[in-house]
Amino acid sequence: MPMRLIAALTFTILAIGCGGPTLVPAAGTVTLDEKPLAGAYITFEPVQGAGELVSTGVTNEAGEYTLSCGDEPGAVPGMHRVILTTVAPGSHTDELSVLPQDRIPPRYQDGSLTHEVPEEGTDSADFELRSR
Repeated sequence: MPMRLIAALTFTILAIGCGGPTLVPAAGTVTLDEKPLAGAYITFEPVQGAGELVSTGVTNEAGEYTLSCGDEPGAVPGMHRVILTTVAPGSHTDELSVLPQDRIPPRYQDGSLTHEVPEEGTDSADFELRSR
């Protein structure tokens, strides 16, 4: 195999392992009508670029969550569309199944809510939701 081809293949393999945006720690709390909201699924979708690097989390009994992107903790820095729901992903498996009632108002589920993840990360990506 020519040396140029070997060098090119080696570079490509190394670049794949080193590529992609850096993830930073991202966490916060979700409340609904001033009470911690347990079991809320939160999705951060980058507004520009890195669209495949969506970060997700689930709130605990205290309404706290930590984001992860796949198996890696964190989120990419920058502005994100935020989607909140209490309906578990995959709970609507076909057209005949009844979608469970969501406790979060629809206005928090359409991606119009945004949040900026700073370059240094954050532990205060908090959302104070209102039912009315």
